[in-house]
Amino acid sequence: MSEAVEDRASGQSASEAVPIRGQSGRSESAPLKVPEVARGRLVRPVFFILLVSFISICGFVWHASRELNGHAADRDLLMASSVLSAQRHSLESLVESYGIGSEPFNKIAVDVDDQWIGDTIGRHLAEKFSVSSAWILKGRDTVMAGFYGGLPTSLTVFDLFGAQVQPYLDWMKQANINGPVSVSGYVRSGNLVHMVAAAPIILNESQARRAEMADAEILMVSVEMDEAFLARSAMSAAFPDIRITFDGVPDGDLAVPLFGLEGDVVARLVWPAPRPGDSLLRPISPALALGLVAIGYFLYLFVRGADLFMERQALLATALQHEQALRNLKFRFVSMVTHELRTPLAAIRSATELLERYGDRMTDDDRAEEHSAIHRSVDTLSRLVDNVVIMGKSDWLQSKSPPQEIDLVALCEQIWEELTRGQEAPHALAIRQEGPNRPFRADPAYVRALLSNLLQNAIKYSPGRDKVVVELVRSGHALTIRVTDFGIGIPQDEIDGIFEPFRRAKNTEAMSGSGLGLAIVRASAQALGGSTKVKSELGKGTTFEVLFPEDGEM
Repeated sequence: MSEAVEDRASGQSASEAVPIRGQSGRSESAPLKVPEVARGRLVRPVFFILLVSFISICGFVWHASRELNGHAADRDLLMASSVLSAQRHSLESLVESYGIGSEPFNKIAVDVDDQWIGDTIGRHLAEKFSVSSAWILKGRDTVMAGFYGGLPTSLTVFDLFGAQVQPYLDWMKQANINGPVSVSGYVRSGNLVHMVAAAPIILNESQARRAEMADAEILMVSVEMDEAFLARSAMSAAFPDIRITFDGVPDGDLAVPLFGLEGDVVARLVWPAPRPGDSLLRPISPALALGLVAIGYFLYLFVRGADLFMERQALLATALQHEQALRNLKFRFVSMVTHELRTPLAAIRSATELLERYGDRMTDDDRAEEHSAIHRSVDTLSRLVDNVVIMGKSDWLQSKSPPQEIDLVALCEQIWEELTRGQEAPHALAIRQEGPNRPFRADPAYVRALLSNLLQNAIKYSPGRDKVVVELVRSGHALTIRVTDFGIGIPQDEIDGIFEPFRRAKNTEAMSGSGLGLAIVRASAQALGGSTKVKSELGKGTTFEVLFPEDGEM
């Protein structure tokens, strides 16, 4: 039974059950596939959810901080612009109140000269309103009086500001003469910026001359925007580090441009941008870092749990596959034994019936033939039972007998005679030896099982061939046994699984066999400390090689 099935296995493992038909004709279904859950499939969604949540929280906090910074910057810019606008309007109101219908001018216009008016107005503006300079101009280019730094000065407005004041004088000329007009802006003098305002001087006695206001006297005042001015300004309380710059705006600072009358940027007020959002981030950052650590620790615990889950799943899957393999082996075993027992039993029954009914009429040769058929069937049954007993022992590989000296040549010849007895055209056995001829020390049961199955397969799967070759090669303490036939061969894609139980090659399906022979060969070789190899080519034959490194005693 062991002969045909084993070495021509079908390329499917016992766990990959093929539908098997038992006596009832019922087909056994293939084993259930146990789904494998990879770690990534468990961890990836959780990691993605946690990562997206953490990034979303961080993004929200960062966006909120940026929004706070932006709102604070807009608020500061609006405040600074409002304060500057208020300062300019205040200075314009000042020059209008003094220049247009001013009591000092009305009171002393007749009997006090212009120089006295300039001195008086200049000191008054400096003491009451911190005006740094004041001039009374006749028309647009004649300076009647000047005041600078609290004292009269011979410097003219043109000496201090140059051509920058010309747009103010031109503005006064082009202004609407039907009502009071004032103008303000910023001019630069060296490294200082001045806030300048101008208004016409219109005396009460001169109201009839309003149409000639372009030739009227002009009052022009300026305020130096130095550190003292900025310290007195309302902006200093809101922006302690405010300063004036003539260069670009540094990174991270806010700036309000100071425009001249023609829209040119004279200078800029700059101060550090407020960062309330950054102040929000500072206490939140440790919490976010702690949250990140917590997420990492949670993922670590989750991965450990996933590993335990997958290990348990793998154990369950292995146990299930083992049970499925045992189930399939059971069905195959029952199917194989049922099939293999029928053939020799049927032959024995047929031969005995013929002898009982027609034995007295048979010739001696006919009776001998029937007896020979009975003997062959009994030998077949005996070999099948031996193989089943060997494979049925759960601990047979561990139950070794004490090693004995074995004459491998004599054992091969004895097994060959048993296998070929009664055959009409038996193969020839060719035994070749290389190296020293000395006995092989091993468990005889395993050696007999190994050689018997190899020789039986060689005979069965090389029909019509004239010989089978057995090579015994010794090299030191190593022994190599090769059994070569010149038969049908084994398909290359099925060689890897040829030693599995109940596996047969596709080109052996028409031949009887149990699929146990080569499984017994491999198990026997392993029990003796050896290893097996096979080389085959379709239509040309097969060579099985068994290597024992240390005389089978290991």
